[in-house]
Amino acid sequence: MKKGKLIASLSLTVSLIFAGFASANTTLAKTTSPKLVPATVSKNIDGDTIQVKYNGKNETVRMLLIDTPEDVDPRKPVEPYGYTAAKYAKSKLPVGKHIYLQLGKKGYERDKYHRLLAYVYITKTDLYNKDVVKKGYARVAYVYKPNTDHLSELQSAQSYAKSKKLGIWSISGYVTSNGYSLSKSCSYARSNGYSTNGCGITGTKTTNSSSKGTTSSSTKVTGTTLTVKHGQQASITIKTKPGAKGTIQVIYSSGPSKASGLTAKTANSGGYITWSWRVGTSTKPGSYPVIMKANGSTIKKTLIVR
Repeated sequence: MKKGKLIASLSLTVSLIFAGFASANTTLAKTTSPKLVPATVSKNIDGDTIQVKYNGKNETVRMLLIDTPEDVDPRKPVEPYGYTAAKYAKSKLPVGKHIYLQLGKKGYERDKYHRLLAYVYITKTDLYNKDVVKKGYARVAYVYKPNTDHLSELQSAQSYAKSKKLGIWSISGYVTSNGYSLSKSCSYARSNGYSTNGCGITGTKTTNSSSKGTTSSSTKVTGTTLTVKHGQQASITIKTKPGAKGTIQVIYSSGPSKASGLTAKTANSGGYITWSWRVGTSTKPGSYPVIMKANGSTIKKTLIVR
């Protein structure tokens, strides 16, 4: 082969090799670089849900593949690390922060509540979903195809948190295949004076003397909203004997509350009484006793003003 043809042949070979590398790198980039869209945080909800300003509209974003303990769900008690996860989200995703979203696959961008499904990026390279799992404030959950792009890295983050017994993994038996242990959550909520919705709390039994002998009765709490900010509504529901009269007192530092919702009430045909009242805007953060009496039972709870 002549020298000129040899050089031409080598040049062509090298060109093809570099073209191949370039093509491979382009394919890799398409595979590993997610499509991110800008958004601005407009409201913090909890550890795995935020509201954002996106495309000129306010949207609720449910973060993909993660589940943090509850702290605001009216159907559930405040769960261990629920407030911690919410606080972490607020610190990393404060209102007004410019963030990036990797939306769910086409046709799978929203859940049944019409919330946007997305991975949330604090920066273009910092995935919040992964961060909160690695801290031990969330578990990997709700794994549904085709929205599984970051599943392997989230599972690795979860394995790290479990091995170090961080956050939710520090409580034996708390994390289950279906979520978080109700019994452990209820115990935690009761001991800290948090909302115990969904738990069913038995009241303190007392005895009543009468000419017909001594009888005892019990009343239980079936739902509460007792961790609030000043200016918000607090509430508590009890179940007692149908037709029984119930009273309630909320004792602030200035004395018993005179809020309009805290009047004596009579249990309905199902035995339920619900009190709902507004915590004054001047009420200082702190813990305040809530005392209820109905059908010979006395229940003491704690109102937490944050």
